[in-house]
Amino acid sequence: MSALGRVVQHVVSPDRLTRRLSLQSLLFSAGIGAFLTGSAVFFTQVIGLAPAEVGVGYSLVGFIVLMAATRLGRIADAIGPKRAWAAAAALEGLVYLCFPLARGFASFLALMVAIGLLSAAAGSARSGYTFGIVEASERVQMQAYLRTAFNVGLTLGSMLGSLALLSKSGALISAVPFATGILLLANGCFITRLPTAPSHDSRPSPFDQGGDEVAGPQQQRFGWRYRSLSVANGVLTSHQTILAVVLPLWLVTKTPAPRSLLGALFLINTFLAIVSQVRLSRDVVGVNGAVRANVRAAFLIAISCLLFLAAGWGNTWTAGAVLVAGCVAITIAEVLQSAASWGLVGELAPEGRRSEFQGLFQQGSSFESTVGPALFTYLALTGGAMGWLALAGLMLCAAWVVHRSVHGIETRRLVPARSGSDPLLHTASALNDAG
Repeated sequence: MSALGRVVQHVVSPDRLTRRLSLQSLLFSAGIGAFLTGSAVFFTQVIGLAPAEVGVGYSLVGFIVLMAATRLGRIADAIGPKRAWAAAAALEGLVYLCFPLARGFASFLALMVAIGLLSAAAGSARSGYTFGIVEASERVQMQAYLRTAFNVGLTLGSMLGSLALLSKSGALISAVPFATGILLLANGCFITRLPTAPSHDSRPSPFDQGGDEVAGPQQQRFGWRYRSLSVANGVLTSHQTILAVVLPLWLVTKTPAPRSLLGALFLINTFLAIVSQVRLSRDVVGVNGAVRANVRAAFLIAISCLLFLAAGWGNTWTAGAVLVAGCVAITIAEVLQSAASWGLVGELAPEGRRSEFQGLFQQGSSFESTVGPALFTYLALTGGAMGWLALAGLMLCAAWVVHRSVHGIETRRLVPARSGSDPLLHTASALNDAG
């Protein structure tokens, strides 16, 4: 098989349903990529915002989504993941169509809050749908193909947004959110044409096995093990913040590497993520496979932190080589962590509450995206070596928390439902709680 054929094999799935879902993912990410590329110029030159207002708006949206993510997932489970996904996706497209009319901070914030909530709802519902449409053994592999398609679409959308920026035409820049809205409306319509998801999960819910929660299914809340897992998983998603926020600032201000290297690093990240996602995700099977992938990802992020730190001590050539090595390490970590996250959601989510569980996972990543940029930038640029070492240690601690949380959740499944007549069961449960 030719090199091109091998690349295509790792990008296009042989399964028809996965190809349809991949096309949906590409359609969505192309729209988002176009908007993200030109958003800074659009917000400042068309809407008339100061850069500080944009930053405050993003932080407020992140906080609101953080508070609402689990509730949005619960709503998606109640009305059906596919129906909720299609509705949220279409409404998000309509909101983007309103952006050319926005002027000033108030309208910007209102639209961004709407987009944030609808995007979180669509993401939770999408996970509930995709994890329910295939057998458990195929979930991670399918998600790998979808993530690959997402990256391809994001690249194509970024190229579209870049053309609008290069034109320096106010009319074309104003048309970018309109193009995004059209693509997302088409995405919503496409979702309605997908097949209805049957349930393939016969595993008992931990709620039926004396898990962390009590009371009836509708009143139950995820316990502390689930929440600690969400936070630790959110910390491990900080590879995005390190690569997109911290590394550019570090390269420009603290290393002798040329600024033009940033473009090459992002191209390396995109290319590696596209060609390696499916291949590296094949080994992530079951809960144990997901935990192992998380640990490997944590070690690779820690190694990349050390490499980025070392780039500040060399000359132009050595700094560039070390930064490229760090970029490769953090990209592989990104691929492994994504696959691990899909595996944990697919294996640990209670039947009938997958969207809500995904919403809980989103809380962890939303918290990281709200706190991470400022915190990690401060640690790296102000703390220097100690800051980078602290980041590396934080990743390893997060992997340990993931391991212990998953172990606790899985152990609870082995404990039969509590019974008031059997003191041995109470003793086993109490010992497990203590661990």
